[in-house]
Amino acid sequence: MIGRRLLEMLLDDPSVGKVHVLVRRSLGVAHPKLTEWLTDLVTLPEDDTPFRSSDLYISFGSTIAKAGSKEAFRSIDLDMPLRVAKRARQAGAIRCMLVSAVGADKDSMIFYSRIKGELEEGLKALAFPSLHIFRPSILLGDRRESRPAEAIGIWIGRWQHRFFPGLIGTWSAMPDDLLAEAMIAAARSGKEGTYIHHYRETAQLVRNKRT
Repeated sequence: MIGRRLLEMLLDDPSVGKVHVLVRRSLGVAHPKLTEWLTDLVTLPEDDTPFRSSDLYISFGSTIAKAGSKEAFRSIDLDMPLRVAKRARQAGAIRCMLVSAVGADKDSMIFYSRIKGELEEGLKALAFPSLHIFRPSILLGDRRESRPAEAIGIWIGRWQHRFFPGLIGTWSAMPDDLLAEAMIAAARSGKEGTYIHHYRETAQLVRNKRT
C-alpha cells in the first residue's frame, strides 16, 4: 500500500529522474521514469543498475498469518529487505527510508516487533549516511489485500482523525499518503544521521516540506 503511494508521488515529482522498483509481479504501470525489475527478492538481479540509486525506499512486508509461518515471515520482513539494502549500499546509495512499525525492538518478547527491530539494527550496521526509520501504527488506506484483524483498528483510527485530531500520538493510525509524503520529505531534507519517526515526527516532516 505504501509502496503504491510512494511510486505515484515519485513519478509525479519533477526532481526525480528515474525510479527503479523491485517487485515479485508486474505493477501494470507504464511511465517513462519507471523501470520494473521482477525478482523473488531471494535471487536479486545481477545487474547493479536498480541498486545504484541515491535513495532507497523499503516499504514491503507481510504478516505471520499471510506468510504462513514465523520462518517465512522472517524471510520476508528481515532477510529480503536486508539483502536489497546491502546491494544498494554497496552500489552507492546514501539515503534509506524504511517503513518499520511502532514498538519495533530487537529485544522485544513479541516476535513481530523483534523482527522489525532486528531489521532496523541491520540497516544501521550498513552505515547509510542518512537513515530514516518510520514507525507507524495501523496504516489507513486502500489495501488490495484483506487483513480482518486490522479492520476494527482502522475504523477507530479514521474516527479519531475525523473527530479527535488533538488526541493523535505515537499509536495513532497513520494515513498512507502522509507516510509516503514524509518519506520523500526525509530524503529531500539533506539531514545526515539516523532518525526515528513516529506519528508526530512524520507529520512534522510533511509540515516542514509544505512551508
